[in-house]
Amino acid sequence: MKKTILTLLLAVVATIGTYAQHGPHAGEKKYPTHEEILSQKIAFFTQELDLTPEEAQQFWPVYNAGWKKAETVRREIRHTLKEINAALKQEPAASDAQINALMEKYFKAQQTEAQIQAETYAEVSKVLPVAKAAKACTLEEKFRVMLIKQLRK
Repeated sequence: MKKTILTLLLAVVATIGTYAQHGPHAGEKKYPTHEEILSQKIAFFTQELDLTPEEAQQFWPVYNAGWKKAETVRREIRHTLKEINAALKQEPAASDAQINALMEKYFKAQQTEAQIQAETYAEVSKVLPVAKAAKACTLEEKFRVMLIKQLRK
């Protein structure tokens, strides 16, 4: 009897330990953290651009500064898109003037993002060969697509 209770108790403890390690949703997908994504991005860019340590030391500060500026504008673009969608759905309907103002705000933000990307390319091309600087411009989208494919698996 004692052996049965002890065995049952050990099974419960082992189950609780497994539950604590894997959580209640062990079968669900685990999405990477922001830090994990940034680590992947750094490795991806470094490998794709074949950066030397010296190039990497010069590239990352310039790239990160441009990326932060562009990310701020991308947030504004997403926010403006939400405002446009809300204006289109609202009852009573938003006026043409309101919708036009939101569209102007959206297009201005897109132009700002394009300007930031051009400025970032100009700065990156000062610290990397032109071919690598151009490739760096394309890698953001390539990384995004790779990350989406990875998350779908």
